[in-house]
Amino acid sequence: MLQSGTIKRMNSVKERNEKKEEFNSVFKQPEPSLTKNKVADPWRTLHLENKYQNWNNSSQLNNRLHLVTDVRQLKLKELQAVRVADSILNLF
Repeated sequence: MLQSGTIKRMNSVKERNEKKEEFNSVFKQPEPSLTKNKVADPWRTLHLENKYQNWNNSSQLNNRLHLVTDVRQLKLKELQAVRVADSILNLF
């Protein structure tokens, strides 16, 4: 008695899972792959590549600008130090 009830439950679970799999296989959208997207929508891929490239260029440009301003500030401090030293030497 107990075994037949267990077997019925197992069969019903198995049937439910099979129906669920069948339903999912019919209505499930295929997973988009990167190569399919590139073939299907080359403009979007190109746009994203350009967007990344522009971002990369702007960050590199930003880094260069920071370096330039740092160098300018160092040169300015050096120039001020030389002027201070000249003025001190001119006092004597």
